[in-house]
Amino acid sequence: MVGARESRAVVILNRTHTTCGAAAGAWLGVAVGPEPALALGGVALAALAAFAPDLDHPSARPVKALGPVGWALCRILRAVSMATTRVAHRGLTHSLLFALILGVGATLITLRWLPVLGSAYLGGAIFAGVVAALLGDLVTNSGLKHLLWPSRVVVSIPRSLRIGTGGIVELYVVFPLMLVATWAGIGLLLLGGVRA
Repeated sequence: MVGARESRAVVILNRTHTTCGAAAGAWLGVAVGPEPALALGGVALAALAAFAPDLDHPSARPVKALGPVGWALCRILRAVSMATTRVAHRGLTHSLLFALILGVGATLITLRWLPVLGSAYLGGAIFAGVVAALLGDLVTNSGLKHLLWPSRVVVSIPRSLRIGTGGIVELYVVFPLMLVATWAGIGLLLLGGVRA
């Protein structure tokens, strides 16, 4: 029975990560105001990027979805995380530095096909998606100990404000709010964003 509960929690967490990333990407688009196609691409990339921190966990859905590539990537990330933070999961991949590396990397890669501002926007969307997932993990009971790595400063949320992964608050409060935030942001993007 514990396995079924854990499986349900993973499904809920995946949905929440996706919507947190998508909401971050949508509102980044509203703030920056790129062309609609680029903005919607940013929303999709931010939603996908929200899965990136969990690429260090062998049971994570994105690791399994990527098959042998996911397996190899997971092992590499776990080894690097152990070498840098001394933990395999919720270590290096759960840091703002990891989000920055992914965002800058995406910017540099997409420069081959896009203008500088478009590449920077998509890199920013990936950064925003990862950060949204990290903030979501920060408020769970497990918290994050390496958010500011390599700094040893630990950002912590009081236990009374933390939520259980896959629990009632995540399912009936956080997930619906992120869904509404995502669609509200996408609606504004399609209407041309916020004009001063």
